[in-house]
Amino acid sequence: GGCQVSPFHPVEYRLCVNQAALLEVEVDAGPEELLCQQGNVEVVRVETGKVAPRKVVTELPGYLLECRLVLYVVIGDSRQLLYLRGYQASGVDNLVAAFFFPVRINLYVRQLYNPVVDKIQSCCLQVEHTANGIPLNDAESAQVYWVNIPDFASSAENVQIQRGAGTSTNGAGAFGATVNIQTAKLGTIPSFGYDMSAGSYGTHKETIRFTTGMLGKHWALQGRLSNIATDGYLDRASVRLGSYFLQAAYYGDNTVVKFITFNGQEKTYHAWNYTSKYEQSLYGRTYNSCGEYYDDDGNRHYYDNQTDNYHQQHYQLLWNQNLGYHFTLNIGLHLTKGDGYYEQYKAGKKLYLFNLSQPGDHKTKSDLINQKKMDNDFYGFVGSLNYDNKKGLSATLGGGWNVYDGDHIGKVIWAKGVTIQPDFEYYNNNAKKYDGNFYGKVNYEFLKGLSAFIDLQYRHASLHMNGLTDDYDKQYQQINFSERHAYNFFNPKFGLFYQINPHHHVYGNFSIARKEPTRNDFEDNLGVNLKAEKLTDWE
Repeated sequence: GGCQVSPFHPVEYRLCVNQAALLEVEVDAGPEELLCQQGNVEVVRVETGKVAPRKVVTELPGYLLECRLVLYVVIGDSRQLLYLRGYQASGVDNLVAAFFFPVRINLYVRQLYNPVVDKIQSCCLQVEHTANGIPLNDAESAQVYWVNIPDFASSAENVQIQRGAGTSTNGAGAFGATVNIQTAKLGTIPSFGYDMSAGSYGTHKETIRFTTGMLGKHWALQGRLSNIATDGYLDRASVRLGSYFLQAAYYGDNTVVKFITFNGQEKTYHAWNYTSKYEQSLYGRTYNSCGEYYDDDGNRHYYDNQTDNYHQQHYQLLWNQNLGYHFTLNIGLHLTKGDGYYEQYKAGKKLYLFNLSQPGDHKTKSDLINQKKMDNDFYGFVGSLNYDNKKGLSATLGGGWNVYDGDHIGKVIWAKGVTIQPDFEYYNNNAKKYDGNFYGKVNYEFLKGLSAFIDLQYRHASLHMNGLTDDYDKQYQQINFSERHAYNFFNPKFGLFYQINPHHHVYGNFSIARKEPTRNDFEDNLGVNLKAEKLTDWE
């Protein structure tokens, strides 16, 4: 990627955690030589252009004039400052060139291993989240984006958080911890409620909720409608979020069937960039550089639609059935539909990176507006058959099968001085992920207060990635995904639990869990057969 900046203007570039490849950053300001190793990022190679200095400082032997250009490299949620400094000898020992002039710099940087940052980021990616037993984690990145389902907590009955690998009943992908959300129960008495709150910077939230109570002794309906918005503390950092939650249920003597649907609609202005103290001294504490560009006369402007736009729709059909005195059956079908894009103004970008240049032209630049779109479906089922003899022995047989099908599309909707065809795409690729599991769990109290459990799980995960990406190799060829990876896991878990008295207990358990790589891992290591992560958990 690249940045075009004026002298002394801070530059920011984002590095993904565990990024292995070298990253090329083009900067139009700075010294001709750079020396840097700060935090967990180092400069490994520098290439510079030749530009005559506009000002020369003479008769300063041994004096090092520091460049005020700073490069901010963002790794996960941690910012690393690269202090760039250097000097240019002009053939006279006591002559030092000042750096108050633009110069072309190709800066190659790489991330060094940082155990704190890497471990924190890995743990955040490996927490399994479920709603009524249905996975919430994005199948490709393994993350949960709560902004896609705003105010979901208003429809939660309870939230259970468990550390460690977790049992199979808490989610097949449980790896570092599990968060299990049970949505609200339908009340037996009709009710209606309205909640409203407000705060600084135009922040407000409104929620309407209702329940019908029991209708005809078997039916019930419950719903919620929410609106959240803020103008934001930073300039233009506005947020507009909307969501609803609706469930209908049928209650029989031995049967409960629920249909649940909820969604989220997001529109947020970009406020991702870091603001340095120097920028704050120039533009104020609320300065936000996202969407910033300059016209031909050097006047600064901000792009109005520098926004993230996403809609996520969830459907769940849950069936709970009593099968006599000892058995129960639980089955859940689900579908999650995601669709959205983020749009941004890019200044001075190389046109070949967007398939807009003539063949062989890798230098021409222009301003443009692009969109990065996602269109994905996630669907499947989970189920379990439970046995309880009411005398200290319980067992569960369960499993699930989930499919993810997602398109990643890049579009250019405008470019300065370039004719753009309608719906012009510069990349389009598809990813499919198949995730299946089967498990058995037995819990037995063989002495009063002392019980043991065993949980054995088999899990299969496979990922197929095909199509053109937005990356190019060193020969200026657009990278084409052709990745197929499959993983098979056996995850055993054992444990003992002793209830000493109503107030004290002790336990011990041993678990093994494994997790496949994410999409970003494969993107950064094309053609490599990556190994799965393995967690051995003693408690």
